[in-house]
Amino acid sequence: MKLNAALRKKGPPFPFKPQDYEVAFVQCNRSLTGFVTDAELYCHVVVECGQPAENAAGLMLSMDLDGDGRLGPDEWKVGYKRFAVPFGLRPKDRLGETYNYDRTKADIEPYAAQLASAMKPKLDLLELVFKAIDLNKDGKVSAIELRAFQEVITRRVNAELAAEQEAAYALLLEENPKAPPPIPNQPPLRTQAFLSLDMDEALQYLCEEQQASELPRDEWGEVALPFERFRAYLARHPQALEPVAAAGAGKKGKKKK
Repeated sequence: MKLNAALRKKGPPFPFKPQDYEVAFVQCNRSLTGFVTDAELYCHVVVECGQPAENAAGLMLSMDLDGDGRLGPDEWKVGYKRFAVPFGLRPKDRLGETYNYDRTKADIEPYAAQLASAMKPKLDLLELVFKAIDLNKDGKVSAIELRAFQEVITRRVNAELAAEQEAAYALLLEENPKAPPPIPNQPPLRTQAFLSLDMDEALQYLCEEQQASELPRDEWGEVALPFERFRAYLARHPQALEPVAAAGAGKKGKKKK
């Protein structure tokens, strides 16, 4: 970014007012490489903005669209608008803070291991979810598998709801044989979590936020992403992760029987 020199130079005010995401990017990108590394992100979010390590892990997983472990300007711009507020990412000096320009590369490098440690449990959960959605077990997820998995989840949840409702109505009849049939329940929060893995949003994510010409494809020419390229989409739906992982584990259990 061309803002580096302007933001780091001490002297007259800027001839323009950069946006918050541009200021935060430059403050993070201490190495001036044009990419925010894992160590730089951890340093900015945790050490300088005072956020928990889990926030830095969530940011890296949600914003790293190509899974290469660093954040380019485009990834940063797209992710900042969506995740800056919930994860506490912000430019320094906006809350009366002092930005420390003196940290060296040697000072920052150890933070990479701390971010990796914070990311580990989140990555394990994302892998469980990925494997559940990867129906043909080829190590990639396509739009067809996303739709198919959604149908599987919907049928399963509907069946569970019907069974729960039937059991509750049976108990009610024991107390009042003339009790009317219950009104069908609205899907509970766990069902809404399943459905938050919206297929239309997935397709938009796959084909627009990344360069469609660069996306991996399956043998039929359909976009099919390996875990490293798909994990950011999953990380953007935290409410769905535990239920989907559980559904995948249940499905595997039935297969073994």
